[in-house]
Amino acid sequence: MEQMKKYRKLTSEEISALQVNMCSASDWNDVEVVEGFEPCHIKYVRFSGMVRLGSFNTEFTLAGGIRKHSGIYYATLHNVTV
Repeated sequence: MEQMKKYRKLTSEEISALQVNMCSASDWNDVEVVEGFEPCHIKYVRFSGMVRLGSFNTEFTLAGGIRKHSGIYYATLHNVTV
């Protein structure tokens, strides 16, 4: 049985980093993250409603051997857990 993840509110430093990355939220208090969350992997994202985010600290290989870092880019997220 998978253990439930614990989410927490963003810190003011994380909110500032997300804003520098051109992210916005209708209410930053509605965005929650897990420990280990790194805002540097979230860019140009619009948050609305209740949003929960993971840590995005892994890399993966695409077809052809291209390495990519996990993250969210150019997206709108509404009432979702990612």
